[in-house]
Amino acid sequence: MTDHTKPKRGGFRYNRSETRAAWVLLLPSVIGLICITYLPMIASFALSLFSWNGLGDMKFIGLENYVRLFSRDTKFYSSLVITLEYAGISVIGSIFYSMIIAMLLNRKVPARGFFRAVFYLPYVLPALAVYLGWKWLY
Repeated sequence: MTDHTKPKRGGFRYNRSETRAAWVLLLPSVIGLICITYLPMIASFALSLFSWNGLGDMKFIGLENYVRLFSRDTKFYSSLVITLEYAGISVIGSIFYSMIIAMLLNRKVPARGFFRAVFYLPYVLPALAVYLGWKWLY
């Protein structure tokens, strides 16, 4: 006697209620992303098309601000170079620093226990301070 069973279909299958529940749960995050990120970005671009000091009347000038920025503003290029240098140095430095810390914590080096204790101390001290505070109070 043999059992005749259908082979399982591959992949994930969701019914409509699961899909609807997923969208309902995602909706607050999507609304927050739109309100906090995309709407201010669009508003900033729209304001950049006007000449306005914040108090008087707004005058539409189109892309003139961008033309002036890229063609006549010398401070823009020096600021851009400084920003790129800072970003490059900080990224390379943080990668180098992280690799050193990882090697000190995981490899068999002298005083590995000391390095682990120093690394985890900032995570442990707040809990210890709360414990001692409550112990002192009661």
